[in-house]
Amino acid sequence: MNRLNPSLDKKGYWTKQKDAVDIIKNTGFDGYKHQYKDPNSDYSQAMKYMDDPSNFNGYVKLPGFIDDLIELCLPVYHGETTDITDGSVYYYSPKAQADLHASNPGLHKQTPDFLAEDIVQVQINELSPNDDFAFYKYK
Repeated sequence: MNRLNPSLDKKGYWTKQKDAVDIIKNTGFDGYKHQYKDPNSDYSQAMKYMDDPSNFNGYVKLPGFIDDLIELCLPVYHGETTDITDGSVYYYSPKAQADLHASNPGLHKQTPDFLAEDIVQVQINELSPNDDFAFYKYK
């Protein structure tokens, strides 16, 4: 949700979008962008589940996992919780990115393009040492 905050959008790129859904659709989220190339991707399966949880025949791990994500994300989406990311506007999973690149280098870059921008990594105390996420904000 930080991308909708004009004071954090140093390039004025995301605040041109009307909401978080438009940001996902229009600003380069790999899961959304590649959903048609891989209908069995986690993103595609999650969307199928969210469309109709009662008629879901996807991954065994996914329904409980998606329910947990929905429960965690909705308060953030609705602005009902504190920003633990200290204004981060970028994030990614380094291990997942490396695995995706290794499996399909033509589709997935080794590192995200945003790492070349004028950003700084943010330490998030609430993450465990086992969490594979890196968060960034503009300097």
